[in-house]
This record gives sequence, structure tokens and C-alpha cells, in this order.
Amino acid sequence: MGIGGAASVNGIAVVCYEFTIEIYGGALIIQYTLGWDRYLAVLLLLAFTALYTIVGGLASVIYTDALQTAVILIGGTILSVLSLIKVGGYEKMMQEYLATAPSPEFLLTNDTCGEAPHNFDHIFRDASDPNYPWPGVLFGATILSYWYFCTDQVG
Repeated sequence: MGIGGAASVNGIAVVCYEFTIEIYGGALIIQYTLGWDRYLAVLLLLAFTALYTIVGGLASVIYTDALQTAVILIGGTILSVLSLIKVGGYEKMMQEYLATAPSPEFLLTNDTCGEAPHNFDHIFRDASDPNYPWPGVLFGATILSYWYFCTDQVG
């Protein structure tokens, strides 16, 4: 197959899998927030994206990405602050989290869920931790993040 064939297969996979999910997700948001038809929303998303990309080129894509980054960061910050206010602050959130437990009915069908572990609020846990050993978090998450945020975007 060679490197050209592998790149072609990767490009087809990205179009068939990732782009369709992103477009469909955007259409669902438009459908539920504005009440528009889902298929009309898909067509409008595709048309608008194609229009500003063709007219403005890569610069318009860069500006759009920068704008979306600002919207996500500002919106996420506002949502985090409002959420913490709603639950009564950080300490109250931690207390409530520790007090939660799955229902007995849920535990009948799920044996991997239970009470919060004692080290639930630590990112770097012991290397022998069965759920999140620090080498796996540090090196595994770094490699996977590099693939998702960098390499995957050029496919």
C-alpha cells in the first residue's frame, strides 16, 4: 500500500468518522437550541464553513479557531464559577462528592463503580495504583494528547 495509500485511508477515516460526528453534534445543538431541522442545520454548517474557508483561506480558519478558543475559555470559566457558587463552594463540592454513592440497583449491573477512593483528588498517584498510576498518567496521557491535538489534525 505504501505511505500514500496509508495517508489516503487515514484521510477517508477522518472524513467518515470524525468530521461526521462533529457536524452531526453541531446540527444537534442547532436543532435543540434554535428548533431548526437537523438536516437543514447540517447543510448550513457545511455551507458556512466552506464559504468562510474558501473566501478567507487559512487565515479565516485561524481567526475562527482563535475566536472559538476565547469563547470556550471564557464560557468555561463562567460556567465553573457559577457551578461552584451553586453547590456552595469548593469545600462543599468536595464534601458532597465524598458523600455520594451509587444506588444499590446500579451496583447490581456495574461492579466497577463504588465509593470514591481516598486519593480521588490527586492527579499523581502511586505507581502501583490500579486505576491511575502516575507513569501511565504522565507518559500515556502525554502521548495520547499529542496524537489527538496535533498529529490527528493533519490527517
